[in-house]
Amino acid sequence: MELSFFIGSRPVAKQSFKMGKFGGYKPKAVANWEAEVRLRASQAAADQGWIKVAKGYPVSLDITVTYKWTKAKPLNMKWLPEGWREMVVRKPTRPDTDNLTKGIKDGLRDLWDDDSQVTDETIVKRYGPEELAGVVIRVRALPPLTT
Repeated sequence: MELSFFIGSRPVAKQSFKMGKFGGYKPKAVANWEAEVRLRASQAAADQGWIKVAKGYPVSLDITVTYKWTKAKPLNMKWLPEGWREMVVRKPTRPDTDNLTKGIKDGLRDLWDDDSQVTDETIVKRYGPEELAGVVIRVRALPPLTT
């Protein structure tokens, strides 16, 4: 069983737990991002016939985050050949991939019972042309390994 979908907006990194004057809180931008992921995931699940993965069964998660090129070449990449704006290049700057993954996983919580079920995880963070900017998420239910 596999589910894949695209979110055409910029992801919001989820930092560690925030403490305020009245206790812990979740920043509004993070809550909105998680809600958007949850909405898109539930729509894709309905369209693609996804069934929630039962507790104890493994899940694979692949995430590709593409940021559109800025007007300036990132990191002064003079080595890029002609036509660099059409290329896809790894993005070795903030936000950290683990913080990107946290918010996405929290938004996907309706697809499985617990985050601990994610046994295989890949995240790619890159620059690319504007039409690729956004997040591609692929979730696969895996068979349990047997000997």
